[in-house]
Amino acid sequence: MPVQNLASLSEAFEVKVGVQQGSALSPFLFNIVTDYLTNYIPALIPWTMIYADDTDLAANTAKDLQVFLNIHSPSRGTDLE
Repeated sequence: MPVQNLASLSEAFEVKVGVQQGSALSPFLFNIVTDYLTNYIPALIPWTMIYADDTDLAANTAKDLQVFLNIHSPSRGTDLE
């Protein structure tokens, strides 16, 4: 599947994971994630702002935020550093 931007069209590549744009599953998954964010994260992270489809997480230190992300990350291998 190629990607079109303002300047050009990329070479085709295979999409192995994810939900296709326009899929009926997309809004359902979005609502599940947003529900989790609004119900569970505010109690764990000092500052959480949600506006439309954007979410901002803030903690007192980068280490505190990283600990939180590691706990809630499916891969548990991503660092902010």
